[in-house]
Amino acid sequence: MSNSDQLRIDFREHDLPPRWDGDRVEWSEWTALTEGNICPPPTSSERCEQCRSTAAPMSSRGTVITDYGPNVVPIGRARLIGRAQRSHKLVVFRCADCQHDTVWEIDTGQHWDLDPSDYTSAGSWSIG
Repeated sequence: MSNSDQLRIDFREHDLPPRWDGDRVEWSEWTALTEGNICPPPTSSERCEQCRSTAAPMSSRGTVITDYGPNVVPIGRARLIGRAQRSHKLVVFRCADCQHDTVWEIDTGQHWDLDPSDYTSAGSWSIG
């Protein structure tokens, strides 16, 4: 990792996005990515898109928590949980060499490359 990569990480407001499209995210601890760690396995390439490294990335799982406002009546199972609904739907991969993060959104199968704005208190938002 270069000095500029380390500086970029040190100046992040958060290690990972605290919000995903406005909803809170609770992230697990970082773990080494090994085969069988994620089912079904992601369909991303085996190289880092930023630095082309083939080093095994680290991973963390994100639980998105949807908070219901006081005027929203949850239906289905959500009403049994209280005012929030949890769904385990994100996996982030961090390159061991350049520290670039890519998020796999399990529900949609999409991969998202994070940029510096995603690490602020506002979190990551889909643009477009």
